[in-house]
Amino acid sequence: MKEITTDLIRLEINRLGALVVETALFHPSGLKLHSAGQPLTLAHARFLHESGILKLYMLEFGEDERTARRSLGVEMILPSKVVPGDKLAEDIRSPAGDLVLGADTVVDESMLEKIRTASVLAVRIRHRKLPILMKEAEDYLAITRESTDDARESVTRIMRMVTSAPVRYLLIPRARVLIGMADSLMRTLLANALRSEGHDVVDRSSAGAAVDDAHQERPHILLIDLAEALPVLGRIRGSEGLRNLTVLLCAEADKTSQIQHALYSGANDWLPRPPSRDILSDRIKGCQDLLLRRVLMMPSLGGERRKHPRDTAKGECALKDFAQSKPLPVSTGDIVDLSEGGLRIAYNVPRWPCPWAYSTHGVHPRHPFFPYALSNPMGQELRVVFPGPGGASIEKTARIAHLAPGVNNLEVMGLAFAGMSEPKRVTTIRKF
Repeated sequence: MKEITTDLIRLEINRLGALVVETALFHPSGLKLHSAGQPLTLAHARFLHESGILKLYMLEFGEDERTARRSLGVEMILPSKVVPGDKLAEDIRSPAGDLVLGADTVVDESMLEKIRTASVLAVRIRHRKLPILMKEAEDYLAITRESTDDARESVTRIMRMVTSAPVRYLLIPRARVLIGMADSLMRTLLANALRSEGHDVVDRSSAGAAVDDAHQERPHILLIDLAEALPVLGRIRGSEGLRNLTVLLCAEADKTSQIQHALYSGANDWLPRPPSRDILSDRIKGCQDLLLRRVLMMPSLGGERRKHPRDTAKGECALKDFAQSKPLPVSTGDIVDLSEGGLRIAYNVPRWPCPWAYSTHGVHPRHPFFPYALSNPMGQELRVVFPGPGGASIEKTARIAHLAPGVNNLEVMGLAFAGMSEPKRVTTIRKF
């Protein structure tokens, strides 16, 4: 289990407005405080502070809840430190495997010698302050239950038992999503799916109505139907208060030319109609990443997702296009990390003509660097020059695998060296 402090949770809630639990949140006593898909709001931050809880635990990649909870509400002590009244949390056995004392046995004076001669390095006992810890957790649950009973919405969360995902985000920002589409069945399906994932959802009966109300609703993400998109995308990108809003399209996969037209007109990305729950969650998180709405906590990994391990590197990387006489809009960047397959660089963002032109994956077709994108079938190659071992310059050909906004007015570019295939989209899938 991953230990996190309640200070971190409170700070992230204050910074992002609300979070969504992606696995499950446990008290040190072993009681579950929040299940997957439940939001953590400013009220929960206040309750955590008032309860005096200092740390919590979340399930990590590949952990089984029942097994993981056995590590909570217990403590490991030396056999010589066991005292009468301690309650064993697991069996004590002899080196031959014979049972000495069973789990849940309450130790008395007659058992101390057996424990000290049982050839065990440590004894797992129930936490000596477990009643106090249980009371602390139960008080928090009572407060949250009382405050949320009236506001709780009736939604059904679909549980999935999938273990193939290489990464699991334990906490994500809670998104405010404005859905605008005339298809009432699709609108309801999307709204229910997003609400059951913990997000805040507002829906309107058309894309035009959604854009009309966007200033008032202040969403992070606008989700509209491809059939209604073109008339409103120009309004969105031309409006001072909406031009940096992230826009997702819901479209049939075979409408490639219409999708590309809509992306070029102002959409950030698209998802198939109807979308799977996993793809929907992946795009929502990707859109929040574009808005720099990220929880400052590393995800849980089941293994290295990349063919080539990344190493932190320093130095400057030069970008060149020998086929063009004009200089590139960005000619140098600071190296963030480097691998055999490529590198990432960061640089100050120029005044792009379309500052919203980013996709959740890859390179947006409206971005000035799209001619060099790995996903562009007509893409051109760049020459990259960077320092190698001993200070000697290395020159390679590369294509741009992804572009994303970064903090402090930076842009991050991922470059794949020639011969590397386009990375597949990775969708995070929960086991809860």
